[in-house]
Amino acid sequence: MGQLDLLWEYQELEQKMASCQKEKKKLPVRHKLVKLKRNLMKQQDKLLKLNEEADKKSNELSKIHHEYESMVSSLNSDRDKITDGSIKNLKQLEQIEKNADNLKQKIDKKEEELLQFMKDFEQFNRELDSIRRYLAKVKRNYNAIKSEYDQEVRVINQGYREAKQKRDELKKQIDKELLNKYQTLKSNYQMPVAIINGTCCDGCNMQLASLVVQNVKAREKVVECENCGRILYMPK
Repeated sequence: MGQLDLLWEYQELEQKMASCQKEKKKLPVRHKLVKLKRNLMKQQDKLLKLNEEADKKSNELSKIHHEYESMVSSLNSDRDKITDGSIKNLKQLEQIEKNADNLKQKIDKKEEELLQFMKDFEQFNRELDSIRRYLAKVKRNYNAIKSEYDQEVRVINQGYREAKQKRDELKKQIDKELLNKYQTLKSNYQMPVAIINGTCCDGCNMQLASLVVQNVKAREKVVECENCGRILYMPK
């Protein structure tokens, strides 16, 4: 096998490797996975914020409950004073009764606030549980699609590794100067080696001089397209 034959096969293997990389990106299941991952991250962020809000609400509920208990305790303390004989005169009794009325009004108001808050908190917890269930569902779907994607990628990666191994083996057989020319051309062209299609360069589709075609057929030297500079190749 001549140097140009080796280089052509080298290029085909590189094209196969590139095709494998593109195939992974174009997998339909990959698009599903990307969409699910975005949704998963969105729901996780939403759940994190809701959990933070739940902590704040829980602390607020504890505060309201503590204030309520403190008022009830003060009211009970005043009532005990009336029954245990601590009251010495009518003025003290009137003051305690006045304080008790004020406390009772505050307690009634605090009870309403506490009941409404607990009602809102229960509704919030139901919404939080709903988000958690939905997130669990999204995670299950993501894991199922991820498993399918990984399986397809393993097959593609196997093809990539096989092509790379063959390419690396060929590389040892190709003249370094020729390979350097190939790599230089590759910075401008995806396929630095162009086959001759009839009498045209398959890379730029320009008509080639008959002498150029004859030189390529002769296989005695490396011939480049006079228009695009690609290395010309003609299979046996």
